[in-house]
Amino acid sequence: MKALKTNIRSKLSSGFMKSRLNRFLVYTLFAWCFISIFADLIATDQPWMIQYKGHTWFPAIVSLFDEYRVEVIKDKEDNIGEELIQFDITDWKKLESAFVIWAPIPWSPEKPDVYNRDFVGPGEVQKIKSPEGEMQESSWIMRHHLGTDRLGNDLLTMLIHGCRISLKIGLLSALLASIIGIFFGAFSGYYADDSLRLPRVQAITSIIGFLLGVFWAFVTRADILSSAFEEGFLTSIVEISLSVFVIAFCTTIGALFAKFFKKVTWLNKPITIPLDTFIQRFSELFSTMPKILILLTLAAVFRDKSIGMVIAIIGLTSWTSISRYTRAEVLRIRSLAYIDAAKTQGLSNNRILWKHVLPNSMGPVMIEIAFLISGSILAESSLSFLGIGVPDEVSTWGSILNQGRQEFDAWWMVVFPGLAIFITIFLFNSLGERIRSYRRA
Repeated sequence: MKALKTNIRSKLSSGFMKSRLNRFLVYTLFAWCFISIFADLIATDQPWMIQYKGHTWFPAIVSLFDEYRVEVIKDKEDNIGEELIQFDITDWKKLESAFVIWAPIPWSPEKPDVYNRDFVGPGEVQKIKSPEGEMQESSWIMRHHLGTDRLGNDLLTMLIHGCRISLKIGLLSALLASIIGIFFGAFSGYYADDSLRLPRVQAITSIIGFLLGVFWAFVTRADILSSAFEEGFLTSIVEISLSVFVIAFCTTIGALFAKFFKKVTWLNKPITIPLDTFIQRFSELFSTMPKILILLTLAAVFRDKSIGMVIAIIGLTSWTSISRYTRAEVLRIRSLAYIDAAKTQGLSNNRILWKHVLPNSMGPVMIEIAFLISGSILAESSLSFLGIGVPDEVSTWGSILNQGRQEFDAWWMVVFPGLAIFITIFLFNSLGERIRSYRRA
């Protein structure tokens, strides 16, 4: 059976990759991911390799592991004089090196070029100071090929590092929205309006426990989640999982609390919970509210600007489409014969839902996640453009557009980040459409 599944998957993969357009989209996505992962090596003012006064260093690579590395150079004649080279603050372009290999883009995002500030265009004359202290025209490798901003930051460098921020926010916010949407959609589709019967008091206490769990999981832990998103992907996954566990734990405690009222006959009368109706009305209410109003409200809840704040805001406002797709697939699968057979064997509803129904409904949902990622990137750009996104010192495509809005003559501050946003959204949307068309075929 496993061999058969592997064979089917390999055929699907090979069939999808036969199309030139599909290969182009996949390879472009890999290139985009490569640029975001290795942005610190592609665009940095630290050389890949440099020979200086008899010493050979690899500053760009070493700084990935030891950002504040310090090298001490002693005078060979008297062995008394010392020169300190701290990798993160040294102006490597001013050193009289014997040999140097620069990064493809020899500029860092937070180290502006003071000699080419105030919006120097791509085709304009650009100056640089030589190690001897003379001002001269920049060589090809030292030019700002896409221009600079008001402070002199290299635009191409900001776009490359902004690619990492955009993909990080898109992927993590889509992950958060998917967890919420799949949770609601699975319960809504499986239990519908007629399959969940609970004692009246247990229904009340469970709802109270769920609402308290949501409050404790996302409101009181907002700062913790924000810090987790800043620290990294694995930390984010752990904290999101912990928030989900808090909701499940509080709901369970609420359900167990109902046992204290088991002697009250009226409270223990079984009732049918229209779970699907409740979830759908909540989803519709969430969808009909102006999204920009929700974004601004949540931005006010999070006190400090951070990447984690943006991820949380987008994730908490983008789950409804995933919920609808999950519900539709679960509704289709729950009516199949093998689900009825599982029920006749005495399997619990939770086991049927999580082990048999949900895994088989993830195909179309995964396609929708591709569209959700592109929507999240666009939402991040919108928030940054409005000035309520990431911190001011972090350059994103949206914040670059905001700078371009303030200087109409600096057309490169609008055209190039706009193209980056367009290409990324087009890439994910096209991949989603191609995969969807291939599955239907």
